[in-house]
Amino acid sequence: MKKITTLLALLLWLQAARLGLQAQVGTEGAILGVVTDTTGAVVAGTEVTVTNLDTGLKKTMVTDAGGNFEVLALPRGPYSVSVSLPGFKTWAVTRTELTVGER
Repeated sequence: MKKITTLLALLLWLQAARLGLQAQVGTEGAILGVVTDTTGAVVAGTEVTVTNLDTGLKKTMVTDAGGNFEVLALPRGPYSVSVSLPGFKTWAVTRTELTVGER
């Protein structure tokens, strides 16, 4: 009887965990990339600014040693992205649409 009770408890726990995972529907996305110069070399220390055009939410970060950046936990919506570093021309995307779960 103890084995049946333990098995039943385990099955109920697994079912609850499965339902919990299904309930976690993402409502955010991320913008990521690699900053390179015109020769294709990565550019570390570049400032990347992502701005939500509807809400004005702005997140700024700096690229790592590999020129990589990743701006997480962004609500869906329209964004602009600008990349700048002294001595380089500023690069920008004036409008891009971020959807749920998109990277």
